[in-house]
Amino acid sequence: ELQNITATGLTLATSADVVVDGILGTNSDNVSGTLTIDSGNNVSFLTADSTFNALDVQADDGVIISRNITTDTGALSFDGNTDAAAGSDDDIQIAAGITLSSNSTLTFSAAGTNITGAGALNLDADNGITINNDLFTSGTTDINADSDADGTGTLVVANSATVDTQDNALTITADDINLNTSGALDSGSASTTISVLAVIQGLER
Repeated sequence: ELQNITATGLTLATSADVVVDGILGTNSDNVSGTLTIDSGNNVSFLTADSTFNALDVQADDGVIISRNITTDTGALSFDGNTDAAAGSDDDIQIAAGITLSSNSTLTFSAAGTNITGAGALNLDADNGITINNDLFTSGTTDINADSDADGTGTLVVANSATVDTQDNALTITADDINLNTSGALDSGSASTTISVLAVIQGLER
């Protein structure tokens, strides 16, 4: 049904759970701006991969990502706890082997909780990746904040947030890395490989 809606931007708001399953680029192309999914409960991406022009996911009680998600013209953003209030499941849960890819920026927020990757995880964005809360993964983690290699993609890890691969290899590619004053990278007993074109800010912390 999404292909029957033409708009510069579209907000789908509900107090109920939302399940997204296999949205093709041809299904979402008529929304030329950002598609916002605003749920008072949970948002889940299940069964098949999805592609959007730009996507903003806002959930009060968590986001579950079990399939690959791509934005092919704009930003990709996930917030698992939009109301910043304690709920049953406010975190962002990402299945093993998932790739999240943005033609612009990629942002993760989960106030008061964290983002988890059940296994290997690939995060790709042309113009930067921002991680606002702890990211824990259980497999090889590849973060490319400048996937088009044009020198405009910064990896930002917010204050008090840690990217922790729990003893799995971490690979980062970016134009710049900004760990603020208390952001951190931790691959434990495994290797961290960083390919940066500019300055790593805050690494001395």
